[in-house]
Amino acid sequence: MLRHVNAILNSGDIIMASVIKVLNVTGKFQITRCVSFVPTTLRHTYQLLACPYHSKVSLTTSTTPTGLPVADVECGVTDPSIGSGHRTPRIKNGMDAKHGEFPWMLSIRVNGRASAHYCGGVLVHKRFALTAAHCIETNKDSPQYVAVAAGDHDRFDESNKFRQVIQIKEIIIAKNYSMRYINDIALMVLAKDVQWSPYVKPVCLPDPKADGMKDYMNVVVAGWGKKDESVNDHSMPQVLTVALVSRAGGIEHARVLQKVVVGVIPLAQCEQWYSEKYGPISLHESHLCAGYKAGGKDACQGDSGGPLVSPADESGPRTCVGLVSAGQGCGRPKTPGLYTRVAWFVDWIKENMRARGVNV
Repeated sequence: MLRHVNAILNSGDIIMASVIKVLNVTGKFQITRCVSFVPTTLRHTYQLLACPYHSKVSLTTSTTPTGLPVADVECGVTDPSIGSGHRTPRIKNGMDAKHGEFPWMLSIRVNGRASAHYCGGVLVHKRFALTAAHCIETNKDSPQYVAVAAGDHDRFDESNKFRQVIQIKEIIIAKNYSMRYINDIALMVLAKDVQWSPYVKPVCLPDPKADGMKDYMNVVVAGWGKKDESVNDHSMPQVLTVALVSRAGGIEHARVLQKVVVGVIPLAQCEQWYSEKYGPISLHESHLCAGYKAGGKDACQGDSGGPLVSPADESGPRTCVGLVSAGQGCGRPKTPGLYTRVAWFVDWIKENMRARGVNV
């Protein structure tokens, strides 16, 4: 269902394609730096996203808020008139999201073009958003060539009056970010404020001391990534071939925003499964794994940087607990998606927002 970019070398190595840098307004790309690594370090695809912790108690619900407020509006809530989507064959066992069901969802694009979607992101404030560091690290010195689309649903629906396309002003990469998916998170400063609407709202950030994640609990991930692995994945099962833009390699990203529910997998179990199938790996507490032993539900290429949120249903305000970061293939058995655990970075997020004049 979701993810980002990689290219195959020969003997099973991968060339990271977040090594891709936007050159100019023509939307062309250039490989500026390649980092080869063994496939045992997982796939380049997922990442979790975080947002403001909820501080208000709704008079219409008994749910205890679990998020931290950073924005000037209530975080993690959707308009009550918006439903929960319908099942679609586009992603394996997934669903089309309803327009406005994930109002914090962002599409990261080359120069804002709908056809040039390549990663997801999440709003945490009217001027700040999160994504995976591997999505935009190579554009940290040229953020003007990257834009985000807020309020989007069908990427090619020109009649969507709620869509807001805003350029990126500044990109802040997490300290000690590693291309091996350590600290795979970035804070984006928008060139102007988004305008809040039923289709554009911030998500909540988790409590840095207790994000509420429990083994096997359900969470939901959303994005415009591809619906399945590329055909090349089957010939070289330990590496990925993924598309950066909708037509690259003949692989199309989803036109309509997709969502899928996945279960949190214990890190020890996740390490064991990956080690059995792809070679030994070592995960950190700043990682999250989510998926199923049998596979079938997952993020995929084009979803990197998108949010993993809790609760999976709409029983309370939504908190961004992770960002799509990495994995192997899409929906393979015993191959959960790897996410960045947002709670580990909340203090860093707020510190950088304060440094830019936001009182959080």
